[in-house]
Amino acid sequence: MESPPRHHARALQNTLDDFRAWLSHAQDAEFASASFDDLRKALLDIQDEQDRRRTMMNLTRIGPYLVALDTLDAALASFLPPDVARSLMAFVWGPTRWLVTTASAEDYAFDLLLDLYQKLGTEMAFLRADDTSTWLSHDSRVLLVDLYQDVIFMNKTILVFFRRPSWQKIFRPCWHDLADVFDALVRAASMQTELAEFLTLQHERGTAGNLPEIQEYSRRRAVFLADLERTKAAKQGSQKAAVSRWILASTRNRDLHDLYQSERRAWPGSGNWLLNHSLVHSWMRTDDASGSRVWLDGEPGIGKTMLASTLIDSCTSLKGTGAIPPDSEVYYFYCQGTDPGSDTGLGFAKVMVSQLLAYQQDLLPVFIDAAKTSGQVTLTSTDRARELLSLGLETERRQYFIVDGLDACEFPRARNIVSTLNQILRDKSLLPGASKARVLLTGCLTHELKTLLGGDVVATQLRPDDVQEDIGRFARTSLLSLQPKLSNLSEVDIGYIQRKVVQQSRGNFLRARLVVEILLLQPTKDDLLRAVSYTATAGSIRDLCSKIAETINDGLRLKSNGHVVIANTLIAWFGGAKRPLVWHEMESICRLHWAPDSSGNSSRNILLEVLEAYRPVLRVTSSREVHWVHETARHYITSADQQAQFNLAIFCLSYLSGPTFSPDCPMDVRDKEARRGNLALQDYAAAHWADHVEDLLGNHQTVFRQQHYEAAFGNVLKAFVSSHRHSLEDEPASRDAAARCASFSEYSFYNELCLLYRHVFRYRHGDAADPALPLGIASISQALELNRTAIEKLTTSPSQDDRDAAAAHYGTMIFKCKIPTCPAFLDGFPVEIERAAHLNRHDRPFPCPLDRCTQAPFGFTSKKDQERHIRHYHPEHSDQPPAFVQPTRRIEDARFVCDICGKAFTRNINLKGHMRSHFGDRPYACSSCGKAFTRLNDCRRHEKIHEKKG
Repeated sequence: MESPPRHHARALQNTLDDFRAWLSHAQDAEFASASFDDLRKALLDIQDEQDRRRTMMNLTRIGPYLVALDTLDAALASFLPPDVARSLMAFVWGPTRWLVTTASAEDYAFDLLLDLYQKLGTEMAFLRADDTSTWLSHDSRVLLVDLYQDVIFMNKTILVFFRRPSWQKIFRPCWHDLADVFDALVRAASMQTELAEFLTLQHERGTAGNLPEIQEYSRRRAVFLADLERTKAAKQGSQKAAVSRWILASTRNRDLHDLYQSERRAWPGSGNWLLNHSLVHSWMRTDDASGSRVWLDGEPGIGKTMLASTLIDSCTSLKGTGAIPPDSEVYYFYCQGTDPGSDTGLGFAKVMVSQLLAYQQDLLPVFIDAAKTSGQVTLTSTDRARELLSLGLETERRQYFIVDGLDACEFPRARNIVSTLNQILRDKSLLPGASKARVLLTGCLTHELKTLLGGDVVATQLRPDDVQEDIGRFARTSLLSLQPKLSNLSEVDIGYIQRKVVQQSRGNFLRARLVVEILLLQPTKDDLLRAVSYTATAGSIRDLCSKIAETINDGLRLKSNGHVVIANTLIAWFGGAKRPLVWHEMESICRLHWAPDSSGNSSRNILLEVLEAYRPVLRVTSSREVHWVHETARHYITSADQQAQFNLAIFCLSYLSGPTFSPDCPMDVRDKEARRGNLALQDYAAAHWADHVEDLLGNHQTVFRQQHYEAAFGNVLKAFVSSHRHSLEDEPASRDAAARCASFSEYSFYNELCLLYRHVFRYRHGDAADPALPLGIASISQALELNRTAIEKLTTSPSQDDRDAAAAHYGTMIFKCKIPTCPAFLDGFPVEIERAAHLNRHDRPFPCPLDRCTQAPFGFTSKKDQERHIRHYHPEHSDQPPAFVQPTRRIEDARFVCDICGKAFTRNINLKGHMRSHFGDRPYACSSCGKAFTRLNDCRRHEKIHEKKG
């Protein structure tokens, strides 16, 4: 067992070692030689500079804190070797000097830092420079260890954001977020003072045996620190949840990576060859990557996505081996091309910001502040997202950015993503001493994309030979899964078929996968060998896709024709839907085409059976979203199906022409339809009916070549227009709308189409645009809200069956936003109170930054009103604090009390003006310029300015 002095020395040294390991190399070297004289000289320089600028800030506030630290230095030297004590205190003097020097550049920050030092110094009164005899006892050294640890902890906490180049931008939210921590440090110093005074008294009396008091102090401190950690963890959890709701980044990226990880686990080692590729190896491991932007080029289906997934996991795992710095950050994004909501510049930036938050949680207060001051219910500004992302780049850490499938995005969206990537590289390169950001992209490198990326992108072509070994490994692993079903399948057979698959793949992973999936569908060994012969003669990937679909439908037909009908319907939806369908929407599609049979099969079971049957070409993520194994497979299986395109347009129009979208529909009918689950597709139909009609009309010369298609569409379109005629404004068409309609003059539905198109065009592109109405058709919006009310009533029904029906048919996020452009229009909330708070943000998007503020519980309609409120009621949170605290005048007989904040007034008219300030109302307008004011006197004072100018 260590002796007491060695025990305390070891605790102090461990604290210092941890702190030094956290510091950058430059800061460690700077602090190692620091002394008290250096700190005093820095303070004198600051004082001289402030005197020169006439901005003195009462530097004497730091005095008690310096006295305490000087005494700590002497106390440590009383029982430690001089070099050890000097080293320990160097990392107190150095950070303190650095902090005061840095903060002195910003008066507001320097003032708050001095205040903190003053509070701590006052509570550290037990440290006296003229009396170090107290610290010769073992008992008192416990206080020295705790005090040293607290000082190091405080310096580290403040340095986290002070050492960022743009610390002044983030100082205010970060500093105020640490208020609880600073209060805890002051309380800890107070506890130490209390014990020190007791020990001093015992020392003076010559009394020994202070163990019970030391133990009680240690117990109280342990409880205190544990409570602080719990409070901090709970606060961070709440902040992360709030920021995540504001960022609202798509979870699809994480789901896809989890899916790719699980697939790669089936054939370990796949893709590892890429890690030894000279260009990729240099990109990953060297300190100064010559190529900071790398493009992995290759034909569609060669396996680029799986290689990207391998790189993401490799970069993450190599951090633990020392091959790359352990504090490196890995960011990734999978472009799908089929999800316009995620594959955009904003969607990409939001995913990057969300991943940034996982690495740099010290930015949480900044993100919270951004959410409260943005005026946005969710993050909808690409520029704001880029600003937040740029803060995360202000680090010396190595940062990897891996983007897969950029070529799958439409060019304008790809351009926005590349623009953000270029900014990442530019911002990172401007940071002195920082490692370059490394960007790796995969996809088919077109001339347009290469031009966007610039001339310094280094491309490497993936060759078919590169993936042959991976294909063989994949084929063997997959074929081995057949042995339990085909007991007569020998190792020789598997080796033969494996070689055939590799040959037939032609170095294309997608082709190999389709061949293997066809083989896995075979029921007997003979069928398997015949399929090997067929796939050897298959001319293209299109042929393989057709064969898979044919084989799957043959299997489903053995169950029932209804299975095939539902499968074809779902495939049409998966191929043509404007966004990925959620689970309850897929179930609803099945219900529309399936009635429970004598076998007891429900629509849910049918859905699961169809998804399992189509497993060769479909993937289901952990959040139960369905994705195609490759865009090529989706294209070949669904693109030629004109009837599917036609059916989606017909479905949306028919759905919105139904009784529940009629303004005369009784509420009890809506309730009944909601209970049956027949309203599950209303959000999709209301938001995307026009998109499907546009797609159909864009291909009208081909689709309507068959006359029965034209007649069927005309009938449905006329019914739709008839249902919503009272909401369609019959106004003259604009030139663009008239030109668009002219091409349909030969059709029988021409008049109805023109009426509808003119109205929709006005509300989409004209002066009548209204984001609160789905494409401006008020009757659809009104019916949608009534139907949603019927669904919401199920959640509070006394009947358990109703509550179960709500969860089964509509999921758990039932309470949705009424603004179609808002992500919460689809995603929704689990309880009504969260939706109400969300809608309040739409109406009053600028809340008070203090969560518990009683002065303004409803927020403000403008940022100007918010800032005025902060200056008046929370000056400590304002960027422009008052230089002096003004004494408040005593108010006699204040009888008129504010119901919101409790403030009292002597006159009722003053109370009314005060109430208006809570809500940001300005009823008094200037007669000259129209500027509005909350109080009449303010308006009159302003008008005098015009009089003087006149």
